[in-house]
Amino acid sequence: MRYYWPSAHRDVTKYVRECQICQQCKVQQLAPAGLMGRRPITRPWCVVAGDTMGPFPHSAQGNEYIIIFMDLFTRWIEAIPVRKANARTIRKHLFERVFLRFGAPEIFHSDNGTEYKNNLVDEFLTERGVIHSTIPIYTANANPVERVNRTYKTMMISYIEENHKTWDEHIYELTFAFNTAVHDSTGVSPAFLNLGRNPEIGHSVGRKEAEAALIAEEDEARIAWAIRMENLSGIRDKATENSQREQERQAQYYNKKRRDVAFKVNDTVLRRNRILSSGAKGIAAKLGRKFRGPCKISKVLGSNVYQLIGEKGELVEKVTASDLKPYYGKSSTAVNDERKSAANDVTSDKLSMNSNTVDGERATKAYNKKKSKNTLENKSEEARLSACAPRLTRAQAKKLEERTKDMSESHTAPLDTSKARSGRPES
Repeated sequence: MRYYWPSAHRDVTKYVRECQICQQCKVQQLAPAGLMGRRPITRPWCVVAGDTMGPFPHSAQGNEYIIIFMDLFTRWIEAIPVRKANARTIRKHLFERVFLRFGAPEIFHSDNGTEYKNNLVDEFLTERGVIHSTIPIYTANANPVERVNRTYKTMMISYIEENHKTWDEHIYELTFAFNTAVHDSTGVSPAFLNLGRNPEIGHSVGRKEAEAALIAEEDEARIAWAIRMENLSGIRDKATENSQREQERQAQYYNKKRRDVAFKVNDTVLRRNRILSSGAKGIAAKLGRKFRGPCKISKVLGSNVYQLIGEKGELVEKVTASDLKPYYGKSSTAVNDERKSAANDVTSDKLSMNSNTVDGERATKAYNKKKSKNTLENKSEEARLSACAPRLTRAQAKKLEERTKDMSESHTAPLDTSKARSGRPES
C-alpha cells in the first residue's frame, strides 16, 4: 500500500527545530544579536558610573585599589586610592566625593561586583532616591568606566618606573590631567563642562597682569562671569550634540557586524550556559551544552537587556540579547508526547486522524485528476493515429473483414487430439 504525506518537509523541519537537545547544544550561525543603543543624558551629574581597578601591589601608603566615579555627561572623573574595595569604602567615598560636592545623581551605574551589589550600598542609594543600575554579567563593555580604566592605566604606566609599589603617588596629578584634557566625544574638556573654566596649576606673570588689566573692577568681573555662564549653557548643548554624533558614528561602525533582535515580554528563550571546567567534578567547559533553559522574559530593561524568570518562576539574572536565542517548544497537538494527559492524547489522536483523512482525500483527488488527464491524452493520441491511417475502399474493407473472421474462427475451433495420439492419418 502506498501512502502520501503532503506536509512531510514542513513536519520534519518543525520536529528538528523543536528538539530540545539540539537547541541547547547547537550554536546559531548568525551575526551576534543586539545593536548599539544610545544614552540620552541632558545635564551634568545626572548619571554617575563607578568601577574599581586593582588589586595593585601594596604601596607605601597601604593602598591596593583605585575607585573611579565618572559623570557620563561631562566625563569628569574622581579617582581615589584605597586599601580595601568593600561596601563601606564605596559608600563612604561615593557620599564624600560625589554627593557632597556635586549633588545626588538620578542613576548610579555599576557592575555586579560585591563591593557595589550589596544591601549597604543599595540602602544608601534608595534612601536618597537614587536608582542603582547594574550591567548584565559577562558584559564588561557595558560599563562606560571600563574605557576610562584603560586610559588611566596607560597614564599610570608612563609614570611608574621599576618600582611598581609607587603606583599611587601620582593619582591626583593624573586625575587633573584627565579632567583638563579635551575629550574627543564632547569637543571640550570635562573641567570646562563641569566648572565653566579650565583650571590651571599656575600662571605666568605676563598673563596674570593681562587678566588684571582686562578685569580691573569687581562689577566687571561679575558681568564677565555671568556672560561666561550664559555661554557655558550653549557650550554644553554643543557638547551634547557632539556626543550624540559620536555615539551615532560608533553605532554605525558597531552595528555592521550585528543583527537587530527584539524580544518581548513572555517570550520563551534559551540563555548562554557559562559553565566552568572543574577537574574535581569531572566537568569540561568544551563538552558542556552551549545554552540552558528554557526561561521567560519578564521585563524589558533596555534595547538589549532583559530580565528573565525560570520555569518555576524564580528570578534569573539580567541577560543581554547576544546571550539569548529563541526557544521552540513542542506544539500542543503533537502525538506521542509523554508529558500530556490521557485526555490530551485522545484529542491529539482525533486531530491526527482528521488530518490523515483530509490528506487521503487530497491524495485521491490528485490521483483521479491525473488518471483523467492520462485518459484524455490517450484518446487524443488514438484520434490522431486514426486520422493518419490510410483509407480503404469498400471491397478492400470487406475482404479485410472476411480474413479477420477466418483467422478468429481458426483460433477458436476445438482441437481434435485423436490424430495426434495415433500418429496416423484417417483412412
